[in-house]
Amino acid sequence: MVNTGRLFIIGVSILIGFLAYTSQIFIFWDFLGGLNVHCLTVLIPFNISVILIYWNYYLTCTTDPGRVPKDWYPKENQDVEIKRTTHSPRFCRTCSAYKPPRSHHCRTCKRCVLKMDHHCPWTNNCVGYFNYGHFIRFVFWVDVACLYHITLMIKRTMRLIEDISYVRFPVDEPSSLEIIFLVLNYAAVIPVFFSVGMLSLYHFYCMWTNTTTIENWEKDKVATMVRRGKIKEVVFPYDVGFIENISANLGDNPLLWCWPQEIKGTGLSFPISKDADPSIIWPPKDPDAVSASSLAPKPWDIYNNHNNSISRNQKYPRQFIRRDSEGYLVRDISLEERAMLSSNYECEGNEDHIDDPYHNSDGSTLYSESDEYSDDDEKIIEETAYDDFDDDNYPEHIGVGDDRNDYGHSIRRFTKNEHQSSAVHEQEQSRNI
Repeated sequence: MVNTGRLFIIGVSILIGFLAYTSQIFIFWDFLGGLNVHCLTVLIPFNISVILIYWNYYLTCTTDPGRVPKDWYPKENQDVEIKRTTHSPRFCRTCSAYKPPRSHHCRTCKRCVLKMDHHCPWTNNCVGYFNYGHFIRFVFWVDVACLYHITLMIKRTMRLIEDISYVRFPVDEPSSLEIIFLVLNYAAVIPVFFSVGMLSLYHFYCMWTNTTTIENWEKDKVATMVRRGKIKEVVFPYDVGFIENISANLGDNPLLWCWPQEIKGTGLSFPISKDADPSIIWPPKDPDAVSASSLAPKPWDIYNNHNNSISRNQKYPRQFIRRDSEGYLVRDISLEERAMLSSNYECEGNEDHIDDPYHNSDGSTLYSESDEYSDDDEKIIEETAYDDFDDDNYPEHIGVGDDRNDYGHSIRRFTKNEHQSSAVHEQEQSRNI
């Protein structure tokens, strides 16, 4: 199968080279008088901009936009974004990991990207936290080189028109090859200049306001709710000032903003504007939307509750057997079993993933400290429970579930009395037959 992303990269590279070097070889060189000081003074800046275009384009294509660290989970007193349905930290069911602020899952790259802006097919890569500055510099230098290119082309065209109009002798007649490449360069550079120019203006605005493309869509929705009177006007929390916004994307030194450099930081947390209300979650929720009936617990609450339960009840540490609302004994599925079942479901072609470790079929919550055990169940608990719990990785691997009830999140175990009664019932039925 042909990798279309690489074809896009090859096509963009060829287009840049065609505009940069056919114009200099067949048009500008003779027009500027060949090898002289004036020609070098004009063409050296043009070639520098072309080199910076290739350099930043290479960095945009090859730099990883940012990955969520393995086993990362939001900690208490940390800036986190909240899900609309459960009011809990955002969790990616595809990656089975929590989402840091401003991160989103890319279907093309099949992973979560830090501060994701968009997936660019022309670079065969996502534009995110670590390569957004390279992308901005790339489109900036494309604008500069195209403007320089068009200016020289217009001057050459005006010289030709003057020579033909005033019939100067000797007439500097252009060659047929120069005319062909003059037309081809006009046909290629004008669409590139206008398309990349509009794209760059949009992203310059995003950089000045410290907003991603996805967050711009969210701001439009918020503006619509404000206009309809559903909510009050809300300040975008990540807009920390004009200079600070540019520095966050291009670096701290303004003299090096146009020079390729690595972005500092982790992409896991961002400064908040002093004018933003910390009690308002971004993006604000539509008050007409259906809210969750029960709020899912926070990761740090799960971890703290688990540790407190062990200290309160040392008689049953690390136990996962309990009775559900229907009276059956239920064993919570371990992390390893969840991964095994999820992979089996995918192999069988099922679209529903086991991604909600919190809710049983009856809507109950599956925690080791949620229910008390009776004396009759102690023997069964000791026989069926086993140690498959990892204290160190529990908060990191458990995901916040949504509002659905998944019937694959628990395994039912019957007591010995129930098994005996069912066997006696089968024997009576066989006798009757």
